[in-house]
Amino acid sequence: MINAIKATYKDFISFLKNPTDKQDPVQTKSHQINRLLSLLAIDIPIMAVLTSIIYIIEKLDLININDHKLLALMSQLPIWQ
Repeated sequence: MINAIKATYKDFISFLKNPTDKQDPVQTKSHQINRLLSLLAIDIPIMAVLTSIIYIIEKLDLININDHKLLALMSQLPIWQ
């Protein structure tokens, strides 16, 4: 599984450098499931770190997540709009 995660990571980085839409040459169900699980194994730790950073910034009162312009706009407009 570690090799699959490394291969998926390398493919993802190469896609970010040159985003082209091309089909994966291997289309078996097991390969697709393995690729999905590899992406989740890459994504979950990254999202945990980013969420922690946002939480710390919010606790330091540098940003207020609950105060944004969309909420003010929605409170001014009638429900039907």
